[in-house]
Amino acid sequence: MTFQLWEAESANLVGSYPTREAALVIVREAVQTHGRDAVASLVLVREAARGRLTTLGEGDALIELALPKTAPLT
Repeated sequence: MTFQLWEAESANLVGSYPTREAALVIVREAVQTHGRDAVASLVLVREAARGRLTTLGEGDALIELALPKTAPLT
């Protein structure tokens, strides 16, 4: 199983990663360095052993997956 980041507008593969978290680190670092707009067109896909693809997140939903969760204020 691999996790792939794709640039949706150009259909280019950004990278393939061994874990979901490894892919999310790339997204997180890109948001921190370049801002949300720079990664808004990325899609995270999981490729199973038999080639089956599952979209795990894209656009704002992907950014939310990648960003650390903060504790709610009480």
